[in-house]
Amino acid sequence: MSRFLKHHRINWLIIMIAILPFLLACSDEPEEISPPYGFVAPPPKFELKREVFGDPDSFDQPRIQFMWQGPKRNKKEIWSIKIDGTDLRLAADKELLYSGETSDMDIVRFPVRSPNNRYILTQFSKPGKRAHIYLIDLKEKSKKYLTVCQIWRAPWTGDSKSFFCTAYYNLYRYHLDSGQFEIIKNFGNGAIYVQQSTEHIFQMQDDGFIVWDYKGQLLRKEALGEIHNLLHYITSDGKKIIFTRGLKAYIANTSPPFSQQEIFYGNSLLSLRNSNFVIKGNIIGIELQNLESNQRKYVFIKPGKHKFNDDNGMQLGEFTLFNERTSNGLQEKIWPGKGRTN
Repeated sequence: MSRFLKHHRINWLIIMIAILPFLLACSDEPEEISPPYGFVAPPPKFELKREVFGDPDSFDQPRIQFMWQGPKRNKKEIWSIKIDGTDLRLAADKELLYSGETSDMDIVRFPVRSPNNRYILTQFSKPGKRAHIYLIDLKEKSKKYLTVCQIWRAPWTGDSKSFFCTAYYNLYRYHLDSGQFEIIKNFGNGAIYVQQSTEHIFQMQDDGFIVWDYKGQLLRKEALGEIHNLLHYITSDGKKIIFTRGLKAYIANTSPPFSQQEIFYGNSLLSLRNSNFVIKGNIIGIELQNLESNQRKYVFIKPGKHKFNDDNGMQLGEFTLFNERTSNGLQEKIWPGKGRTN
């Protein structure tokens, strides 16, 4: 009998060892993930540095701006980092963002930097309420309520004196100097991208886009096939569009020929003007893909553990580009030797 019991105890032990990985996989504890391929590692020790308006060393190349709750910070704040993964800076802290009348609000849509790098447009809201636009002045360290309207990823005019937004099916232009709205036209629905050099406005549709001028005159309408209503981006020069269709992402010209190149899928896809790479925000951090070599690498990885249910990743609606005028020669700096990952 003792030999029989011993034999069955051994069998049960073997079974438990075999099914242990499956039991752990079904645990409520989120699975931790790591970068799956070559990447530029973050500094070994996180150092809090603040962005200084007008600092030439911080603005010698384009920067990525994003919402993030940094180490030992108890709220999501606005950060920025150079496109090559250096010079992480805190642009607007919680004391500026969540003080006064916005103390019980959350930022509900991407903060967007002005072309002169001084202003950030943000949208604050309480649960179930309409979004309110506030202007963050990084030079004066101040915050000002502007209006109830909806801004998109590229709303600014080139002189940083006005921006476009949408509300109640209308397209508006807001002038900072006068604090006045200019109604451009009855617009319908669709995200907008303002092209500062050509003074054109792209309005996204379910199957393509419409191009208007600043006065609301129709210039052209293009069809590209089905486009996800949120996952898209048009470069600041208006020449390229990134969009998703199903579980795939593509980059294409905004003028004929409309050839489409498949790129890696992501929930926050951006691209610099005249560049050959796209930028993606995800749970781990910020990632780039070289469209010539198809190489991918991380330029920023969040300190600490990364989990699939992490709401502190670089999510859609919290991730934009600015200071793009300094993008010349950047490709070789990020990928020396045409595409090496490290």
